[in-house]
Amino acid sequence: ENDGVVAVYNDGAGDASLMKLSEIRQEKPAVDVVSNGPSHHGVAVPLDDQVLISIADAGEGLPKGVDLVDLDSTVLQELHDCPLLHGSATAGEWVVFGCGDSVLAINTTDSPMEAYNIPSPDGEEGRVGTVIKHPRWDFFIGNHGSLALSKIDVMERSMDIFPVPVDVRGFGFTSDGYSIVAITEDGQVHTISPTDGNITKSVELIAPYESGTRPALAFAPGRVVVSDHSTGEIYVLDDESLDTLMVFDADGIPQSMTVVGWEFGDDDDDDHDHDHDHDHDQNHGHGDDD
Repeated sequence: ENDGVVAVYNDGAGDASLMKLSEIRQEKPAVDVVSNGPSHHGVAVPLDDQVLISIADAGEGLPKGVDLVDLDSTVLQELHDCPLLHGSATAGEWVVFGCGDSVLAINTTDSPMEAYNIPSPDGEEGRVGTVIKHPRWDFFIGNHGSLALSKIDVMERSMDIFPVPVDVRGFGFTSDGYSIVAITEDGQVHTISPTDGNITKSVELIAPYESGTRPALAFAPGRVVVSDHSTGEIYVLDDESLDTLMVFDADGIPQSMTVVGWEFGDDDDDDHDHDHDHDHDQNHGHGDDD
């Protein structure tokens, strides 16, 4: 979702369906469909009456970049310098895509759009396959392979690498943006400083991950929700202390999770020092690095 428009990319068809968020509850909302060549594991980012949509790379499972197209699928600009594209996030005029050896940063206010790659630092190898953004910060966060996170500054055109001791299987910002929460393959949950990458808290929570469905993360004000990939249990944690506040059974193994309708109300018996009243804007990512 971006600027009130939802884009659903259809991997099997190689096209994207666009609809206004304000109309999504209607029985038959208006849907625009844009396409861009052969089917692939792709992504689309809506921009008013235009769309940044991924372009297939022959012989590869992941795209090689994006095209800017109008709602008739006419290509307006080619931005193809992003091999193994996976993961995206938006903030204001900026869209950032994860690439095999860099990220592709696009300033959508320019015509033609300005686009440039921010490469991994010298000597640091790792693919960026997930990108997230929180309005508290003026930088993006991505993975960098499975053993590091990356801090991406589009204005400075820089990328800093934050190593982590164990393979990361999922991560995201807390609702207030003060911390990144990551779950690693050993079953531990960690809070990480977004500014310097320091791990500030770790708890052992679920069984180690070996294969199959990964543990999933979701966030609500003051809370982190974690699924146990082996039992289907759902843990609700305090997002600062990582104390377990609630456990319930999902009656299945979640592939992914989100939280709706959660209110941080007076019935919560724990206090948080952070201010939860700041404005939130949209941020999204394009799934895990697979």
